[in-house]
Amino acid sequence: MTPPKLTKRAKRIRVLATLLAVPVGLLAVEFGLRFALFSDSSLAHWMGDDLRKPGLFANQLDGSGEDYWKIYHRFDPALWSPFYKHPELGWVSHEVDAATLRHRDEETVAERQLVLLYGSSHARYNGATTLRFPGLFDESPLGQDHALLNFATSGYGLCQMVMQLERTLPLYAEKHPLVLFTIMIDRDLDRAALGFRQMPQPKFAFGDDDKLEIIEPTSLDTDAYLEANPVAFPSYAWNYVLYGTSIVSDETKARLTHKAESKRLRRAILRTTIERVQAACETAGCQLIVVIQQDEKTTANPKLESWREAALLADLDELHQPFVSSAPILRAEAKAHNKPITAYYNQGAVSYKHPNDDGMRVLFKAFEAAVTQGLESH
Repeated sequence: MTPPKLTKRAKRIRVLATLLAVPVGLLAVEFGLRFALFSDSSLAHWMGDDLRKPGLFANQLDGSGEDYWKIYHRFDPALWSPFYKHPELGWVSHEVDAATLRHRDEETVAERQLVLLYGSSHARYNGATTLRFPGLFDESPLGQDHALLNFATSGYGLCQMVMQLERTLPLYAEKHPLVLFTIMIDRDLDRAALGFRQMPQPKFAFGDDDKLEIIEPTSLDTDAYLEANPVAFPSYAWNYVLYGTSIVSDETKARLTHKAESKRLRRAILRTTIERVQAACETAGCQLIVVIQQDEKTTANPKLESWREAALLADLDELHQPFVSSAPILRAEAKAHNKPITAYYNQGAVSYKHPNDDGMRVLFKAFEAAVTQGLESH
C-alpha cells in the first residue's frame, strides 16, 4: 500500500521536529547531568555519585584550573579553609600574625643570623610528620649561630609567595637575613594562575597591555565570590566529553582548552617570580638562594619532569640566580640506603604525597646546602 503523500505543511513540521530534536536532546542530557551532579536527592546520588569528581570536567593544571576547584567546592563545601584570612594574601599560617605579618617566633632569633624561608606545604610541614624545619635547623650545627623563621604556607602558589616576601622582608631587613625561596615546581606554579582554590586568592594574569600583573580577590567570602564568579564553561556535558572521556584527541583537546596560552602564562609567571624576588632581596640587601622541590612521582622518575623545570632552570641561569635542587639529594639518599622514593613520603589515600619524617630529614639537607651556599657566597 502506497503511503499518502505529505502536504508541504506536514513536511515542514517533520523537518522542524527533526531539527528541534537535536538541541532538545542535548538540553535534556545537560540538565540530566546537572541533576545527577548537584541534586541532594537519593536518585541523583544513585545516578551521579561516580561522576562527582572535578577531574572529569576540568583540569587543575590547565586553563580550567579555577573551574576545577569551583566544582570541587560544590561537591565538597567542607573543603579545607584556612583560619587566618588576609585581605591581600588570602590567608596566612598560624605562625604569622595576620595583622602585622610578623612571625610569632621572631623573639627566638636573638643575636643569631636570621634565615627566612618561603614556600608552600613542602617547605613547611603536614599531617604526615611531627618534624618541623625550624626544629631541625636548631638541632643542626647551623642552629648555634643562625635562626630560621619559616613563612612557608600550605596551599600557597608562587603569586602569594612573592607577595608575602615583598611584604615581610622589609620587616627584617635590618638583620640582613639570608632568604631561601622554595619552588615546588610541580604545584606552586599552577596555583599562581588560580584566583580560587580552597578559597579566593590572588593570582598572576596578563593585563590589557599583555604584561603580567597581580589580581587580588574582590572578596574572601567563598560563597560571595563563587556567586559573582561562577564556573566559566557553559556545558558540563561538553566538558565531560573533553576531560572525562578519550573521545577527543590530545591535540584537539589542547587547542580547545587553550593549552598554549596556559603555558605562555605559566612561563611568564616563572620569570616574573624570580625577577620580583631578586629585586626585593636586592632592595633589602639580602642574599637569595632558590630551592627547587619536586613531588614524589617526579623525584622517583626524572623522565616525568615537564617543561616547567627546564624553563625554571633556564631562567635561573639567565638571571645568574644561585639555587639548590632537592631531588638529586633525595635520590642519592634513597640509593645509599637501598630504599624506594616512596619510603620518604606519606602513603595515605590522597594522590598528592607529602614527606614523612624520613623525607623531612632528607629535604632539610637541601635547606642546609642552600644556607651553606648562601653563606659562602655572601
